Amino acid sequence: MYRITLAVFVGLLASTAHADEVPLKSIWAANMPDARNIRDLEPRTEGDNREFGPLMHTIYRTMQGGRSGDLWGRPDAGPGFPVPGEDIAALNAAYDILVGQYDRPTKVPSGEVSLVFFARRSSGDCYLEKVSREGNIFTLTYRFHASRRGLVTGHFALIPLGILESGKYEVRNVQLPMAHPPTEEGVVYTPPIEGERLKRTVSEPYSFEVK
Repeated sequence: MYRITLAVFVGLLASTAHADEVPLKSIWAANMPDARNIRDLEPRTEGDNREFGPLMHTIYRTMQGGRSGDLWGRPDAGPGFPVPGEDIAALNAAYDILVGQYDRPTKVPSGEVSLVFFARRSSGDCYLEKVSREGNIFTLTYRFHASRRGLVTGHFALIPLGILESGKYEVRNVQLPMAHPPTEEGVVYTPPIEGERLKRTVSEPYSFEVK
């Protein structure tokens, strides 16, 4: 009887198991609703009316291709990457990599870790909708929202994971179908972003190690 009861209990645990989620409101982001506004992460000097603080302003300009001409002629967006720390420490590390052109790390020390996700120069709005963890696999679920504004935007997120133990981790991307506003006569919205265009726009999946 004991064995039967134990088996049933283990089965119930397996059936109710689910992935842990990183709350969107814990994520620092640029141009993403439901996340924390990354402009609040950096101190601002009086009279600085830029959209973002100094670090994020330069990261954003670099993502938009402001320093090197036509971004579409550059290589693919490449993989996202982990950085040690959270909050301003993580933003400083991301700055060194995206602006300083340091190698994107595949290893970080054990302790607090954040993930960097971004969508470069896009005519659609790219929003994270869910970040989940199942074991050593993190899944970033995002969606493009078609826009009639004709603006080219960039989107960036620092995703805090807390303290990670030593081991190997994998980051996967899941793109949901593009969201369109209600149809309006005579309005043509952005087509879905896919193929080579997607590779040039959104940071790609990757794996990393915590040591």
